[in-house]
Amino acid sequence: APHSLRAVDQGELAQLCQLHAGLEKTAPIHIHVAEQLPEVKASIAHNGRRPVEALFDQADVNERWCLIHATHMNAQETQMVARAGATVGLCPLTEANLGDGIFNGAEYVKAGGHFGIGSDSNVNCDPFAELAMLEYSQRLLHHQRTVMASDAQPHNATSLLAQAATGGGRATGRNMGKIAPGYAADFFEMTGAPGNDGRHLPLNSLLDYRMFTQNPRMVGDVVVAGRLVLNAGHHPCEAEINQAFDKTMAGLCREI
Repeated sequence: APHSLRAVDQGELAQLCQLHAGLEKTAPIHIHVAEQLPEVKASIAHNGRRPVEALFDQADVNERWCLIHATHMNAQETQMVARAGATVGLCPLTEANLGDGIFNGAEYVKAGGHFGIGSDSNVNCDPFAELAMLEYSQRLLHHQRTVMASDAQPHNATSLLAQAATGGGRATGRNMGKIAPGYAADFFEMTGAPGNDGRHLPLNSLLDYRMFTQNPRMVGDVVVAGRLVLNAGHHPCEAEINQAFDKTMAGLCREI
């Protein structure tokens, strides 16, 4: 994971790519690229190429690559990344929090591009919030509603979750992102909406409600790779975690 083209020179990136080529075929490689406009301007001033263009000049970008942020791509770069089969690692809350800009999600997905989501900060670690921010940013950009859905799947939350889960599997080089033989048993339980036990709401509508109302209490059990990590919305070590956090914060406050 070379951090960015700013952090490594061309020789170092070439060496890393050579090392990566010797790894198993599923091993991913991640790099930050085109996160902010000053980075784009600096790249053009340095070598006359935009960051994504420069990356493609220096590396064989393919389906094993995950380009973090990729916020400022032009139409040609968007097509390049989609055709290469790479995954874009989006951090919509971080990108909004830092004022980075808006990813051209609609054009990228239309071109067949893959994306996953993550967090580049800890302002709010909530996958539903990340995806809601992605959708809302596209609505603001294109002045229309329900952008990141399709005729085949008109429900925003279902469409976004499915795309992000698939992209997350690609970005991590693991068989994950769907319920199928040979894939990790990753799933979570949706509990009823407030004032509704959920039995009368279709799953798609329940997912839409959860994503766009930002109600974390609607998540019950969470299973990762077949292991129960949240039981009725609670971590088995939740009390110990909270105590350790409180102790750490109290110590920091005393230092201040």
